[in-house]
Amino acid sequence: MRCQVQLPARATTLETIAEHHATVVINRPVSDVWAFVTDLSETPRWRTSVTTVEPPETLAVGAEFGATSRVLGRNWSWRLRITTVTDNQELGYEVVDGMVDIDVHYRLDEVGGGCRFTLSGRSRPSNLPGRLLDRAGAWQLKREMDGQVQELKRILEVSTT
Repeated sequence: MRCQVQLPARATTLETIAEHHATVVINRPVSDVWAFVTDLSETPRWRTSVTTVEPPETLAVGAEFGATSRVLGRNWSWRLRITTVTDNQELGYEVVDGMVDIDVHYRLDEVGGGCRFTLSGRSRPSNLPGRLLDRAGAWQLKREMDGQVQELKRILEVSTT
């Protein structure tokens, strides 16, 4: 698993960004992984901080959907917009209504009959409480994303047996 965390030395402006990438190789074809991760109603199964998702009617750039999550002991509601869809390769979405601006990106690549899956997240606080949440949540973001890709691997590889 490849991990990278970039944190600013001090959070002094609203432009502070926390970024993390977590990668795992899943012993399933890319098409199987794509089908699972793009069924957004399945997201709470593998992204454990996400508690509910109201999927969009279509998986298309510009489509919006809702989600709730539990982060740092609090429940949060989010409105998200799909920013990127490339079949069997990429899915991206961003928060359009929430305390922290978050971009999430899934990247799928074929590797030896399996799938290399990368989950990327980048956050920017949208207000002062968001800035505090962003700093407090940066390490939690890393820990959760690392665990989420491992859970995705576990779910998809177990379902082949």
